[in-house]
Amino acid sequence: MKVLLYLEGKSVLEKSGIGRALHHQMHALDLAGIPYTTDILGDYDVVHINTYGPRSFLLLHAAKKMAKKSLCMDIRQRKIFKIRLSVLIFLLLLWVNI
Repeated sequence: MKVLLYLEGKSVLEKSGIGRALHHQMHALDLAGIPYTTDILGDYDVVHINTYGPRSFLLLHAAKKMAKKSLCMDIRQRKIFKIRLSVLIFLLLLWVNI
């Protein structure tokens, strides 16, 4: 099983908390002996999407078409994460899973 770790806007977010979380995920997979990649064009069995954006949804949709397993995570501060935004993200995820 090979895991694709995807972080949209990696160059901008790499020094932030979510960028640090990506490094922790890589370290945990190394310790568990599970192969991973960050290359979206490479071979993978499971995709782990850390942020939501247009490219993330395209990747999620493509993974679903190829019958790949997927995991989506997004961590936001409560002040930033409004109910309207959460509803929009929920509806987009429902649309991708149709």
